[in-house]
Amino acid sequence: GALVNRDLLKFIREKTEELRLDLDLDPEKTGQIREALEKKAEGTFLWVALVLKDMGKREIQANITDLLDQLPSDLPQTYERILRKIKPENEEIAGLILGTVFIARRPLTVKELATVCVLGSGKYDKPTVQVVNQHLNEWKDAYRCCGAFLKLDEIDQTVHLVHQSAKDFLGSRKDLSMHKDLARFYPEPSKSDLRMLQICWEYLSMKEFQAGNMIVERQSDRSLLRKEIPKSLWKEYSFLKYASQKWKEHAIAAYPAWLDRGGMERGILDKLPALRDLWLLGAAYEGQEVAVEQLLDRGAVIDSKDDHGRTPLAMAAGNGREAV
Repeated sequence: GALVNRDLLKFIREKTEELRLDLDLDPEKTGQIREALEKKAEGTFLWVALVLKDMGKREIQANITDLLDQLPSDLPQTYERILRKIKPENEEIAGLILGTVFIARRPLTVKELATVCVLGSGKYDKPTVQVVNQHLNEWKDAYRCCGAFLKLDEIDQTVHLVHQSAKDFLGSRKDLSMHKDLARFYPEPSKSDLRMLQICWEYLSMKEFQAGNMIVERQSDRSLLRKEIPKSLWKEYSFLKYASQKWKEHAIAAYPAWLDRGGMERGILDKLPALRDLWLLGAAYEGQEVAVEQLLDRGAVIDSKDDHGRTPLAMAAGNGREAV
């Protein structure tokens, strides 16, 4: 392979030494591991780190030589292997978590991700803030089922994809859909945004948030005023900050997925009328004509105004959206 730089060699040597001590390997096996890694690493620290992280978990000496023969030689193969090692009973939740981390508009904290799991797992009927808070603890380590795909930032307790290449891998349909068994992990953008929108919507519909009035309030002149949420509430309500700040970006990006999928029917939109009308303003501005039509059909108020007094018509006209 390409020249393996000195730092990498040192890193491989240290890691294989750790592995030798952990697994009580004999020098010959240790040497084989080191050589295989040096040969295939090709200067990628990440690749080595991922492979070793993957290996350290197998405490069986006998397997190691077979394992070396099957070592993937590049990152996409390494990612495929990590996905294939997700236990079948965890596949659904792993798909939810990977899709969420992939699509989130900023890194989510462990608590925020746990909230997404409570709401997105479908295990709880009509969750309330109380239900979410009760179950946060049992979901806070759920992200670990994705193995080496994700890493935790210890300082701010946020969960990230292990590397930009992992994001590229998840985002390139080609890599995943070539393998039928991995296609379910592909976070299709519009659908993933829809799922995040639904989770935000469900959370903000909880009674504590006063039908969304805590986030956006309709004034007597029909203008929609975004409210300043006291920071003290962010601690109490683990997902309030993200949901209140980012739901609209997910709503705009969920076009066209939400039009032909369930989950945003009139009854659901009616739970947060001011947010629904703010969404109408955004869809008009973006020129999403079918979304505008659907939102109006589902009860959105055509003469709502934003905080500058602009109606959906003014938004569309001002942005040159003739069809809208």
